[in-house]
Amino acid sequence: MWRSPDGENWTQVNADGFGTGGQTSQGINALAVFDGDLYAATEGLPDGVVGAEVWRCQVCDGNDWEKVVVNGFGNPNTYELGGLAVHNDQLYFVVGSQVSGTEVWRSGDGTDWEQVSAGGFGNPNNIGTFLGNSVVNLGGGLYVGTWNEANGGELWLYLR
Repeated sequence: MWRSPDGENWTQVNADGFGTGGQTSQGINALAVFDGDLYAATEGLPDGVVGAEVWRCQVCDGNDWEKVVVNGFGNPNTYELGGLAVHNDQLYFVVGSQVSGTEVWRSGDGTDWEQVSAGGFGNPNNIGTFLGNSVVNLGGGLYVGTWNEANGGELWLYLR
């Protein structure tokens, strides 16, 4: 992760791989600001190696990153492209799985998470979102666009 005060001079503000050593993700695929912290969602590694993770920082100077979602919530098959969005004072993490389909998790404090949807919204072929821009809070609802190569993408609306 890099930042710049002017668009010309850049400084890295995290250690490669968030300092975990070795390759633990394929990259950052979503960012969100929640309760004054910056959250970064990473895509895990395929074939049940490492699940998706979420990291957060407040100062974001390279020294204060903290992992708040570990190994796809304990399921390394939950590694596909995900998205982050704030909706009704909750941080939502939408993450995919080629095994079980898209999952939706939320947290009121960024640390304790609860699952609110699983199984690809009833279709396990909804294996994830297509990058972080497929999850957005708009007009009082949380919209989730799914990646589905078998039946075509779908758009879901969560109103709570």
